[in-house]
Amino acid sequence: MRQTKLAEGPCWGLTSTTASDQLRLLSDLITSSSPLTAASRSYELRLMRHVESAQAWGASAAATPGTSPAVNTGLLPDPQLLVVNSIGVIPHAGHVLLVAVLSNDQPTEAGGIAQKEAIAVAAVHKIAAARS
Repeated sequence: MRQTKLAEGPCWGLTSTTASDQLRLLSDLITSSSPLTAASRSYELRLMRHVESAQAWGASAAATPGTSPAVNTGLLPDPQLLVVNSIGVIPHAGHVLLVAVLSNDQPTEAGGIAQKEAIAVAAVHKIAAARS
């Protein structure tokens, strides 16, 4: 994750990252060649599959109904810079897809969330169609 820059101080929510780095992280969670141990990967994916319902938005919208997507969402409601992010390991139509949708300067929280869901659904459908 060469382009992820940790925030100074206790506010890790101000860390900057890229979609590429987030996809690398997701890949490390699902592959045995990961630098993470099998126990660490299993623990993190279990946490991501059991997020509170209020945090199960974004990439999870693209999952096939009845499956268990592993997601992590982020929302920084700063009045100057509304950041809305969602990443996930998404089961869709027999495939497991990695999705990272990052944005800033959203006009509203609800609009940012809706946009992340629409982008995730469109991307997953396009990828799945190309694989079929």
